[in-house]
Amino acid sequence: MADTSFDVIIIGAGPGGYVTAIRAAQLGLKTAVVDDTITTGGSSLQAVAAIRDAGGVVSTAFALVERGEGAVEAFAAAGLKYSWIFTAEEVRAEHGSPPA
Repeated sequence: MADTSFDVIIIGAGPGGYVTAIRAAQLGLKTAVVDDTITTGGSSLQAVAAIRDAGGVVSTAFALVERGEGAVEAFAAAGLKYSWIFTAEEVRAEHGSPPA
C-alpha cells in the first residue's frame, strides 16, 4: 500500500497556504496540497514550487473538483501524484449547470 500519511495538509493554494507550506518545509514536514477546484493546476503548482524552494517535499496534490483542463498532465510533469473526488462533469450532472 502506498504511503498516504502526511504531517501537514495545506488547504488552498492561495497566500495563506503559501506561508503555511513554506513553514512546514522549513520544519521538514511531509506536506500535501488540497485545493477546491483545479483547472490547469497553476495555483497549486506555485504552492508546490514554494514548498520545494524552501526545502520541502511534496508528493501529492488533491482536489475536490477536477475540471479536466490540463491539471492531470501538469501535475504528472511536476512529478506529483494527483487525485480528486469529483470531476466537473459529475458535479454538473448531479446538480445541473448554474443559471446564466
